[in-house]
Amino acid sequence: QETSRGLVLLALGAVYGGASLPLMRRQRDAASLLWAIGLTLAALAAATILSGTTLTIVWSAEAIVLAWLARRIAEPRFQVAALGWLTLAFVHGLEVDAPLRKLFAENGDTSLAALSAAALAMGTAAVGLFTFDRDTNEEPPWLTDALEALRRSQAQLRSLASWLGGGTALYAGSLLVVTLPASWSSGHLLVAALWSALAVAIVLGRLGVASLVLTAASTALVVGYDLRSVDDPQRWWAFAAVAAATSVVAVVNDLRAPEQLEQPSFVALALGACLSTAAVWELLDGRALGLGLLVLAAGYGAVGVAVLSRRRDFASASGLVAIVLAVPASVILLDGTWLVLAWAAACAALAVLARFEERLGYTALAYFALALAHMLVVEAQPSDLFVAHRHPGHGLAGVGLVLGAALVLARRSGLLRSVFGWLAGAVTLYGVTLLVLELGEDLSRAGVVTSFQRGHTAVSAVWGAVGLTLLVAGLKHSARHLRFAGLGLFALSLAKLFLYDLAFLSSVARALSFLAVGALILVGAFFYQRVTADLRRPDLHSHA
Repeated sequence: QETSRGLVLLALGAVYGGASLPLMRRQRDAASLLWAIGLTLAALAAATILSGTTLTIVWSAEAIVLAWLARRIAEPRFQVAALGWLTLAFVHGLEVDAPLRKLFAENGDTSLAALSAAALAMGTAAVGLFTFDRDTNEEPPWLTDALEALRRSQAQLRSLASWLGGGTALYAGSLLVVTLPASWSSGHLLVAALWSALAVAIVLGRLGVASLVLTAASTALVVGYDLRSVDDPQRWWAFAAVAAATSVVAVVNDLRAPEQLEQPSFVALALGACLSTAAVWELLDGRALGLGLLVLAAGYGAVGVAVLSRRRDFASASGLVAIVLAVPASVILLDGTWLVLAWAAACAALAVLARFEERLGYTALAYFALALAHMLVVEAQPSDLFVAHRHPGHGLAGVGLVLGAALVLARRSGLLRSVFGWLAGAVTLYGVTLLVLELGEDLSRAGVVTSFQRGHTAVSAVWGAVGLTLLVAGLKHSARHLRFAGLGLFALSLAKLFLYDLAFLSSVARALSFLAVGALILVGAFFYQRVTADLRRPDLHSHA
């Protein structure tokens, strides 16, 4: 019965449509009314006879035919009809045949939904392709304004149709591949790979905005859906696919941008770095994880070097990603003195390379801070100076590495040269102190505590001798900073005598410490008095 009713409606629609053809040239308004009635009856007939995917395909095909006809005879009324049919197809397709939940709710077969979405994409493409720039026919006054507005909006219609058609085609492809593998998780991995590959193809085809939109959509897909609903390890491989595409889009889009600061490219670079790091972190473990992060860092570093001459800001951002990733990679792969060596060597290398790119100097400072912190916290702790144990100088290798990095920075850093010069001196004194304590342990036949206390007597003498040397050098060369350093070291030696030696050393070691420091302070006072007297003597003669 439904089929019979539909056939009757279809026949009536054909009659009205046929009746409109002879009137197209002489009575356009009457003809338009007739074919509008015919199209309405045809739509009702199709809905009555057909259902599901077939109906969406038929309505999309109607939109294609009418759009072509509008272009062929430059008749905007047929384009209006095409838009109407396409709207009906979209409403039915996205509500019944291929709703968005088909892609995000596990189901057995999405091929029919993919076919429906493909029909919508082709209908949209046809409506966007079969547009025209002018209408040579005269219209009645009540239609003139509306059709003129439609004529002026052809460019916008083409743009909208390209975006909508592209998105619908991508949706159709996603529905087609999501149920190809045996598992839903593997299917969504294919969806992520499809979106990623298309983003790369689009950006290589010089459609930068579309590629950025698609990478944003891909990121939203894997973070918003795959992270919660896709099993391991497919979700992380999806992350890796999107990360690779996002990184390529970021690089290509920035290279083609007219300005240095291309914010979407920086955002894409950051997203790619986050997604790739998450993928490597979850897919690998142990040393393989460290190597994976190191390879990732090397890749971003290579990108930074490659684009440095053309895109300095993007190169800096890519290099920053590489440097940040290298830190956890080195922590996983190395430990102890080897880790200090890696960070100190990176600091020295970056300080040298800062000659070509000054921003690397800031990174060198960061790596120096890491090496210094690791040396003080793990390798050569300050507690080694005050707690008696067998090998207080076990971290001397780390101290030496940090000292080398400080010397390189002092030589290469213009504004911070004096700061790192003094810091190198402080690290040297710290290392010498640990060395003296270690020698006290090694050379003494007494117990650990006694040897440690004797070593502290030597430390007090060394500090005083260094202070004396700085003071005399400052006096002779009229260098105030050296004089203040010498006096400051004398003050530090006295503080050590009263705060540590007096409380923790034996009476003999304490007495020797006081004698050594006191003698050196007296010698320093003698030199201070003699040099200042020599400096004042010419003034007295000239005054006389």
